[in-house]
Amino acid sequence: LCPYTTLFRSVAVGDPCLVWNQKKIMKTASFLLCLVVWIPGMGCRPESVTESEMPGTSVQTCQTASGAYVITCEFSSYPPPKNEHCSMHLTIQQTDGSPARSDLQIEVDADMPTHGHGINTQPEIERTPDGAYEVRGLLFHMGGLWEVYIDCVEDGIPDRATLSFTL
Repeated sequence: LCPYTTLFRSVAVGDPCLVWNQKKIMKTASFLLCLVVWIPGMGCRPESVTESEMPGTSVQTCQTASGAYVITCEFSSYPPPKNEHCSMHLTIQQTDGSPARSDLQIEVDADMPTHGHGINTQPEIERTPDGAYEVRGLLFHMGGLWEVYIDCVEDGIPDRATLSFTL
C-alpha cells in the first residue's frame, strides 16, 4: 500500500505513489535476483578442494585449477588459531609426482567469501632447501568460513588452488 494515498485512489503519472511503487518493485526484483545467484552457491566449494579424511588433521591436499600441480598444506596448528599469527608448510608437486619447477613463484592470500573480505596481513613466503615453501604471517582474525588461495605462477600465469576451513 502506498503511504501517500488511500486504498482505492487511482495512481496517475507523476504521482508520488507511482514512483514509490516503482522503487518497491525494483528493490524486490534486486533482492530476488540476489537470492537466485546466492542460494545455489551456498555451501559449495571449488571442486579442486579435498580435505584429509581424518577430521582435525592439519594436512590438506588440493590441485590447482588447471590440474598441473598437487599441493599439500600443513598448518602449524589446525584449525589455525583465531586472531593469532600462524604459518603453513606447502609441498608442491606436478601431477605426475615430479617436483615443481625451481623457478615457480608462489603467492598466498586468504578470504572470507561469505563476508567479502580477507586477511589483513601480507604473508611471507620462503622456499626451503628441500623445495617446499614456508608461509608465515597468516592471520585469520575472526571465526567463519575461510578460503586460502595458493597461486602457482609459471611464466607470469597464475594457477590457483583453494583450501577451505572453518574457524
